[in-house]
Amino acid sequence: MAIKDTLWITSCAILNTTQISNYANMNKGQLILFVGPTCVGKTTLIAALQKRLPDTGVIISTTTRPIRPTETDGVDYEFTTDEDFVRRREAGEFYEAVKRPTGYYGSSRINVHELLEKHQVVFGALDIEGCRIVKKLEPDTLVVFLYPGDMADLKKRLHERGTGDAEIKARLTIAEEEMLSRLLAEAAKWELADPKTPVVPALHYIVVVAQQSAGTDGKYRLRMPSAEIDKVLAMAKKINALVFLDIQVGFSTLEQELPPLEKYFKLPNVHLGVDPEFSMKGGIRPGKVVGTFDAADINYATDFLARIVRENNLTPKILVVHRYTQKMVT
Repeated sequence: MAIKDTLWITSCAILNTTQISNYANMNKGQLILFVGPTCVGKTTLIAALQKRLPDTGVIISTTTRPIRPTETDGVDYEFTTDEDFVRRREAGEFYEAVKRPTGYYGSSRINVHELLEKHQVVFGALDIEGCRIVKKLEPDTLVVFLYPGDMADLKKRLHERGTGDAEIKARLTIAEEEMLSRLLAEAAKWELADPKTPVVPALHYIVVVAQQSAGTDGKYRLRMPSAEIDKVLAMAKKINALVFLDIQVGFSTLEQELPPLEKYFKLPNVHLGVDPEFSMKGGIRPGKVVGTFDAADINYATDFLARIVRENNLTPKILVVHRYTQKMVT
């Protein structure tokens, strides 16, 4: 189920702080929750907003995990024992209480109400289940969902924090579930808008990425490893989603990039997307000008997919051509 009054935004756009601070100025006594995968930048965004808004408070989560050398008790978290946490949980003090590999985590209702009495705006960073609970009990809460560029970036941030491998695995699983939950929530909105039309969720993954550096072969593109593609397919399987593998050829061609991916297109739920914007036929590196595909390129892609369908007795494949100017396809 989708969470009402929710902003779905990336964690890196400067506009986000302006958008949220303007909202906060218009809604005094407002609780604003930031939700998203671990290490996506929730606390960084809160710190930036506190510099822009004069009277803010921040919810301090309670945890039983060991304190890190860079943390301060009562500032980063309220650190306590398992026994104290369980006692307070049973007394109904926490909005939500979850147990992770490192310990218990929760948000105190007493802490939130005290902050709302003192400040015009109160920020908090919660996981998606905790957000649902708080939203139910505090219906005026604004929820802001932050999502990352990719899971590899999250893993890198966790390693930089000094997080252990077991905890990283557990946190990335939670992050994945939160992103899939967001996708299903969006699909539910479309179903509600048009109940007569079936809605199928889909994941779109750029498997060949145009880049500014030439690379060892001078093609100005980077191929994603099979292990990363397999992760996307595994995520899609969890929610019975389609998968679109997207190609940005740079100085390469569809004739060079599609055959190595043929095994994936033999799967019934895998389809193709192509980006003319990054097909640099004029020899100018990607990002400087808008590229183009011609009829021969598009015909090659359709023939490639049609052959796979015939040879493997599959249902028709979908080809998405990302086009926003006339000259991108000639």
